[in-house]
Amino acid sequence: KLPLPPGSESEAEAETEAGTEAEAETEAVTETEAVAETEAETEAVTETEAVTETPRGSELPLPPETETEAPTPPPPPPPAVSPGTISISTTPWSQIYVDGALIKSDRWLRKHPVDGGVHEVRLVCSALDNQEKVFRVKVDGEDVSLGCWDFAAGAPCSRGD
Repeated sequence: KLPLPPGSESEAEAETEAGTEAEAETEAVTETEAVAETEAETEAVTETEAVTETPRGSELPLPPETETEAPTPPPPPPPAVSPGTISISTTPWSQIYVDGALIKSDRWLRKHPVDGGVHEVRLVCSALDNQEKVFRVKVDGEDVSLGCWDFAAGAPCSRGD
């Protein structure tokens, strides 16, 4: 117990006063601790924000926004070529091959049917040391006439043949 100061009132009042002062001190300490805890929490939050915050100007660039394009469809198939025929004449006669196959030995090949597309026509004249002449021709639905080939002249036939 504290001695009563001179001029003080009763002991009960002194005890009440002492209790009130002690409570006030406890409240002050508790309030100080609460403020300190709040400040500590604020600092912790600020530190966390500082760690996750990216300095200005150092943000990673975002990829440019692009519209998703549909895949390009494959090109349309080339138009179908129609079958046709090949005609040719030679002087003197020769063996006439179309795409490597012997068709006939004669002076004329008239309207020989072939599929549409590119074909090779080869003439071989055995009467003149197996001279050869090769033509490449594209057929697309028509009769392709290669005219006349003169092996003796090594050139197309003259108009009189």
